[in-house]
Amino acid sequence: MTKFVLTITPTDKIHVSFLQRKNKILKFSVHYTARVNKRWISVIRYDTAHKFWRIPHKHLFYIKKKPVIIFEKEQNYNTLFTKAYEDIKKNYQKYKENYLTNK
Repeated sequence: MTKFVLTITPTDKIHVSFLQRKNKILKFSVHYTARVNKRWISVIRYDTAHKFWRIPHKHLFYIKKKPVIIFEKEQNYNTLFTKAYEDIKKNYQKYKENYLTNK
């Protein structure tokens, strides 16, 4: 399993983990965390990492609402892994704002 953390700002990080064989992603997690009120919190996570539930999906977290799970139409893990990473890098500020305002 390959793992790394991309520090976007001192209070924003993307945690990436994936298992790859022969240029094919077998499972992955791309997880954006932010430091809010002196705590690191989950804001959004794309993954395939549940034991019995390998359907690609994303979790959207909110400060005062229950998390929302959205199943992805794209089933190609390589394509979705790239999409997830690029989406979070590009839109992390929007996701953080949505977390804080419960949108």
